Amino acid sequence: MNLIRFPNLLKTATFGLTLSAFAATQLYAHKADSLQVTVTQGTNMAADLSPDKTQIAIDLQGTIWLVPVAGGVARPITDALGDCRQPCWSPDGQQIVFHAFWDGRYHLWVVSKNGGVPRQLTNGVYDDREPHWSPDGKRIVFASDRGGNYDIWQLTLADSSLSQLTHDSGNDFNPMFSPDGKQVAFVSDRTDAPGLYVLTPGSTEKIVLPSSSKLTGPSWQPDGSHLFCTALTNSQSGLAAVSLTTGKLHMLTEVEEDVFPFRVSWLTGNEYLYTADGQLKRKKTGSTTAQSIPFQATVTLSRNLYTRRTYDFDSQHPHPVRGIKGAAISPDGNQIAFAALGDLWLLPKGTKTPQRLTKGPTMEVDPNWSPDGTKLAYTSDRNGNMDVWVRDLKTGEDKLLNDMADDLHFPTWSPDGSKIAFYQSDPRNAWGRSTLFITDVTYTADVTSPKTLKVHESVFVPSQATWSADSRTIAVSALHPTLPAIGKALVRFC
Repeated sequence: MNLIRFPNLLKTATFGLTLSAFAATQLYAHKADSLQVTVTQGTNMAADLSPDKTQIAIDLQGTIWLVPVAGGVARPITDALGDCRQPCWSPDGQQIVFHAFWDGRYHLWVVSKNGGVPRQLTNGVYDDREPHWSPDGKRIVFASDRGGNYDIWQLTLADSSLSQLTHDSGNDFNPMFSPDGKQVAFVSDRTDAPGLYVLTPGSTEKIVLPSSSKLTGPSWQPDGSHLFCTALTNSQSGLAAVSLTTGKLHMLTEVEEDVFPFRVSWLTGNEYLYTADGQLKRKKTGSTTAQSIPFQATVTLSRNLYTRRTYDFDSQHPHPVRGIKGAAISPDGNQIAFAALGDLWLLPKGTKTPQRLTKGPTMEVDPNWSPDGTKLAYTSDRNGNMDVWVRDLKTGEDKLLNDMADDLHFPTWSPDGSKIAFYQSDPRNAWGRSTLFITDVTYTADVTSPKTLKVHESVFVPSQATWSADSRTIAVSALHPTLPAIGKALVRFC
């Protein structure tokens, strides 16, 4: 997704636009149903250089645009309805492949450099993304969940045949052909060995940079000596070079620079094109400074002409709460615990005014009752990220139960009161994957069994866990990349 802003409103953002005052005045005066805006920057914008080094294909506001390599006015070659992303030029410079959402799934499409009607290359109930053209123009590699999770696939253009190149249970993505077309680099979040990989189609694959940090957008240096990629480490999104001889990683950009997570393109053997800080940039290897490539893209924003509702955000008067989250009924049916305004509340049956249990600048959500109704398990960020806590409703004491590296959510007490199931968010995946754990509430230091145990690998957008009556089995549901859309899992651990 690309975002835009009005200058002087969000000065610290890495995206922007400029607007002709005269044009805006005329449109507002005539109550037009659209507004034209000239965008000069973009967020999460991918770019690819044409083979003749004269044009840059970019994705901006869901449209593929062409920009002169020296900068200037961008020309759209797709409409604004496809959420078109990650363009890649064909080796002959006549077409551009990308992934788009026109038919309700991300699939591969190709369009002429002159625009026109795009042609669909893949279809089905799958998600096909991140295409890259082989140097001979005969194949396209891409990431797809056709095998049940994301793997690297190859499309042979002559007969539209598909072949699966990787088969690991982890997710493989961001493929790119080597300059000679004999190898493919990609990134994987495999549980046992995440990192940057190189494979030879039909033969072997090897890891060239083991890393638990998030890596994206590998790109081969023209001489094949290094792979460039974006590395997210310690909250820095920077461009890095990985030596294929030594396996060592070297950061190329400064901490202050916000590098977007896409492939670089090569203007020469030692000068590359990349996107960062909302801009197109070019930089030479070994240099500490980059040159920006200015562009202007005019987009049309629809304006629905109706009376806008006025929201009162500044009033100091009390307002009724309109939303609550995670309502949970006590075991005896006489109380309801819920979250609202970032705090926990308790509403006794037959009353209209709830009792506030927590108060302060932190966030408390996900209340869940103990079987005897004397305690609530919940999650709170009072220690910096979301952890599992337990409140004793008789004493009002809060106790930290689980403090882990990544956010925890959906705690659920077992019927026998001895365990709590919860999820830990996957640090390498921002699309809702979480891992199921249980913790022993009755744990003491002299017990040899671990207090916390992982009981299921990461799943996609899981439901809150449901315990069996004997507290020995957990049922969960989760979204699945392919049909059926919702999967189920039973975890028996005792």
